[in-house]
Amino acid sequence: MASPAMISTVSSNLQALCNHQGIGAYALALGGAVLVLGLAYVFQPAVAAWRRPREREPYTFTRYAPGSGLAPGTASSPGRRTRASAKAPTGEMKEESFPTLADAPEVLLSLVIPAYNEEIRLPVMLDTTLAYLEAWSQNPRSSLTYELIVVDDGSTDATVVVASEYSRRLGSDVVRVLRLRKNRGKGGAIREGMLHARGRYALMVDADGATDITCLERLLNATQAAEEGSSEGSMAVGVGSRAHYEKDSVATRAWYRTVLMKGLHLLVTVLISGRIRDTQCGFKLFTREAIKVCFTTLHLERWGFDLEIVHVCDRLGVPMAEVPVRWQEVEGSKLITNKLDVVLASIGIFRDMLCVRICYLLGLWRTAPYSRAGLWPEGGKFGTKDQGIDTSQAARHGKGQRRRKAE
Repeated sequence: MASPAMISTVSSNLQALCNHQGIGAYALALGGAVLVLGLAYVFQPAVAAWRRPREREPYTFTRYAPGSGLAPGTASSPGRRTRASAKAPTGEMKEESFPTLADAPEVLLSLVIPAYNEEIRLPVMLDTTLAYLEAWSQNPRSSLTYELIVVDDGSTDATVVVASEYSRRLGSDVVRVLRLRKNRGKGGAIREGMLHARGRYALMVDADGATDITCLERLLNATQAAEEGSSEGSMAVGVGSRAHYEKDSVATRAWYRTVLMKGLHLLVTVLISGRIRDTQCGFKLFTREAIKVCFTTLHLERWGFDLEIVHVCDRLGVPMAEVPVRWQEVEGSKLITNKLDVVLASIGIFRDMLCVRICYLLGLWRTAPYSRAGLWPEGGKFGTKDQGIDTSQAARHGKGQRRRKAE
């Protein structure tokens, strides 16, 4: 973003130029200044990605031994605990390193839940989700195994305590807590959770429970169908959608969110992808190979990260299945609370669209290489160091699939 000092300097120079050269030169200089400031605003996410530390932080989770209890004075219900009374679970425990995508999958499904100051809404979402998954897994015809990864995005409330209590009660093989030292944004939190998932498939899902979790089975079926029909190995992405074009689609969101959604559809088609209408729904399912493509070199870590994911999939020809989901407004939204927020959010998302489009078009950002046999950057490492590697093979595969579909 342009600093106050920069704006003051530009203003002073424009005033001096106007005094000596006249209104024509002033208008020309003003246009140039606006262009410079506009470019600085558009490329701010690229600068932030470039300044991000190259070395990735190793993460650990707490494995609670059987019989671990709560510290004295804590409430029995996590949803009723106050910030002042929240204390960490006690009992025998040890720290273990999170697995990475280099390891073989251990469960069928991972759910990655980014959480920032969600001590109130998180318990409701976890209770609903766990009840649904447990009922699904108990079906004799089901082969479902699962884990939940709650990514605490630098919360200042008792979010990590609430999540840790679920891990203590159900076991760290069912619920794990990945704690970020600083707030990274929704995209950054999801990225870290995805890169440490144990599932063959991984779902990103919001902590507020706005999307009906029972839509997961339909999303999984659609993703598996796209995966089976893919000519690019086992890569596929299922995208939950509120931009419904089927009669069985139901969304009960506030009117200003509807305005925001419809206003961005055309821009998404032109700048990002014509294959997906609703890029911003926080309910997306990835195969393990698709995670490697989408998240190992993810640059945006705030609200616009969905745009980059969809654009990368579109460039590489990764199959995407858009599936209608049931969604409703949940009290406590952190993004849009009034009409002004609609305008500011629209401007911010449009800026992110331009940044993504221009950076990939100019080669400033590159995608991770992959082959039909699988993907892994050189040396078995992943993260921001992978940016800048040769992607000609990936580009050829993506273009080849698009040509085959066109035929």
